[in-house]
Amino acid sequence: MRNRYLIIRHGESVFNRELRYQGWSKNVSLTDEGITHVETRKKIVKKFNPDIIVASPYLRTRQSAVILARDLKKTILYSKLIIDFRRSESNEGKLQKDFEDTKEYKEWLEKAEKDWDFRLPDGESYNGFNGRIKEFIAILEANYDNKNILVVTHGDVVRTIVRELSGVELCREDVLNTFVCELSPSGKTDYKYIYQIIY
Repeated sequence: MRNRYLIIRHGESVFNRELRYQGWSKNVSLTDEGITHVETRKKIVKKFNPDIIVASPYLRTRQSAVILARDLKKTILYSKLIIDFRRSESNEGKLQKDFEDTKEYKEWLEKAEKDWDFRLPDGESYNGFNGRIKEFIAILEANYDNKNILVVTHGDVVRTIVRELSGVELCREDVLNTFVCELSPSGKTDYKYIYQIIY
């Protein structure tokens, strides 16, 4: 397959601004600043000229995708496979500083790094998360060829797609709000795609 991917993390959300853990929080909207930042990425998207636009169905990603697609007259496809990573449902909405001080978080952090199948009772494992992102990639790769595909999603999803297709390992701090990267086909490396930061 020879698709090109432009991958964009959603703009700043209210929970990002307040430093709250959001995970699977579906209805957290963008801030005014987040909307402005997404608007600045429209020229990049227009130049990329996507044939297909796929986004996570959560409000912050839907809002971002709608802004990016507004002038393109393209239908946005939504996939639950690229929703955010869920560490713990019971901690969603909590301030990060409060969440990170809990026994559950410290236990998760210690065990999850050693065992990618470990998960909290109300969360998902790294392997479970990676599995659904791999499934998403496999669907795109099996169904499209020589297409420009825009993906609007969450930070951990961006990191996983980049790692799976290019072998580049990004830190969480590398993928801030409205981060943009491109993955282009390559026959010269062990991986299928070449990774490039766009913004």
